[in-house]
Amino acid sequence: MPRLALLYVSLIAAGCQNLTDRFIAQLQDGDPQVRRAAARALGETPADASAAAAALSGALADSDLEVRELAAGSLGKLGTEAKPNVPALEKALADSEPSVRLTAALAIQKIDPQARSYVPVLVEALRAGDGTVFLDVGRMGAGAMWAVPTLTALLADPRPKIRALAAHALGEIGAQASDAKAALQQRLRDPEASVRKAARAALQQIGPAGATDGA
Repeated sequence: MPRLALLYVSLIAAGCQNLTDRFIAQLQDGDPQVRRAAARALGETPADASAAAAALSGALADSDLEVRELAAGSLGKLGTEAKPNVPALEKALADSEPSVRLTAALAIQKIDPQARSYVPVLVEALRAGDGTVFLDVGRMGAGAMWAVPTLTALLADPRPKIRALAAHALGEIGAQASDAKAALQQRLRDPEASVRKAARAALQQIGPAGATDGA
């Protein structure tokens, strides 16, 4: 690489490092708006991911709810780079605010899917009928096998939307959700068309025993 190009790259790297350092410093600012912006920014490919993750871990104890939530979300965006900081996220699973607990649980799943400490929080959110969590769990695919018993039980929920979301998530999990086939087949006769459609699609995704009953 030519010398000028090398100099340009080094200047960019130095600038990114300076930005990372500035955002880390801003996590201590007295204005929560500044801390929120810094917590959000540190999740966007910082120059020093380990330093950013360490600072974000400290922000999980911030007095401001949104700062804590943003810090957890940014740690999740850092992925495996934040693995040493999973214990701090596990402490956040006991946060007084449900949104922080949920964001911390999703972050742990992204960083270390094998940790499983996040499972109880996500199960609680599924049972509470948090629609976005059904979609999050579905996107985990086969890695969400732990959710199959809960989702199967929710196929009998009195709320049609929850039944449909549960069926959709089971379909996204795929073959690992084979234990839910019998319950899904029952939903083929559900009074709600959206539930029947979701159950039929789920059965097709899970395996060769397709949907043949019901409308």
